Amino acid sequence: MKINFQKGLTVIEILLTILIFTVVLTGVFNLFVTAIREQRRNLASQELLSQTGFLLEYMSRSIRMARKDLTGHCIAIRNNYEVIPGGIRFLNHEHRCQEFFLSGTQINKRKSTDHRAINFGSPLPLTSPRLTVAAFRIGPSFGWSQADTIQPRVTFFLDIKGPIPVGAERPEIMIQTSLSQRQLDVKR
Repeated sequence: MKINFQKGLTVIEILLTILIFTVVLTGVFNLFVTAIREQRRNLASQELLSQTGFLLEYMSRSIRMARKDLTGHCIAIRNNYEVIPGGIRFLNHEHRCQEFFLSGTQINKRKSTDHRAINFGSPLPLTSPRLTVAAFRIGPSFGWSQADTIQPRVTFFLDIKGPIPVGAERPEIMIQTSLSQRQLDVKR
């Protein structure tokens, strides 16, 4: 007596194998998509922090090196800073009038081309078009005065939104900082 066993798979076994394979493959695919989404979010956040860091450092350095305008060609005579619509104007270390201001959704800088602050050069953006500056506030409403006997200081607030990564939420940063000039300049 010879027993002949044929080896093979039943339809139920094949369907069960396909189902398990599909569940595992779906889990791996979802994990992959989630990892890509997180990577895009992290890259957008990194870009926002990098560009905001540059902006703060550049503006801080320029404002710290500002000088008192003794002639009144740039701002009010014997003042250090002046609030302009959407920004600030000051006499920089080169004795040229300089401005930082919000134009649309970007922070721009502009310098005078002469010492009398009559002619200004073209505005140069300090922020990338990929970023959106939602708010740039500066000035007296934040508590500085040039009429007191305290070192002149500037407080500014920035609300910047990062690039929009595909399939992830948009990063945002809000910063408020205060700075004063390096050169002691107290009215007496």
